[in-house]
Amino acid sequence: YTWGFDPQDVLFFKADHVRLDHINANIFRDKTPTFNMSIKPLFSKKLRDIPFTLELKKVDIVNSTLEYEEYDQKAVAPGKLTFGNFNASIQHVYSGYKQTKLPTTTLAIQASFMNAAPLQVNWSFNVLNRSDDFRISGTIKNFPATAMQPFLQPYVKASTEGNLDLVKFNFTGN
Repeated sequence: YTWGFDPQDVLFFKADHVRLDHINANIFRDKTPTFNMSIKPLFSKKLRDIPFTLELKKVDIVNSTLEYEEYDQKAVAPGKLTFGNFNASIQHVYSGYKQTKLPTTTLAIQASFMNAAPLQVNWSFNVLNRSDDFRISGTIKNFPATAMQPFLQPYVKASTEGNLDLVKFNFTGN
């Protein structure tokens, strides 16, 4: 990597490849406070608004775990979604600082959804697109519905049974 300050004394950070290994990330959302209905910026806007040059050509996240927990006042405990054996290859993580054209940021993700079934996700967006368009698509295969218990039972007091052979999703939005 290289970093420093440009002639205007503004920070820059550039790297061809960053590898993050064995990350253990937990995202917790408490829905008991009144929900703030204001617009929340998406990653494209957050990157666009970084006030310095950030250029990461490739970021790999390997052998990692991502957990998402959500709680509200009706829940017995937080519902938890787990993405084990999380691996992501991310291309073109750039800030929008002084840029007029950038390549599309792409994420290719493979994980084990609820540590029970293969999950494959493709996500893309362009940092300079001011309408913050994005696309997320993917599949989950051979998912035993009982593996949803860590989310459903404490959070919505429900249970499931059976098997989902294939779940496909394809979302676009802004």
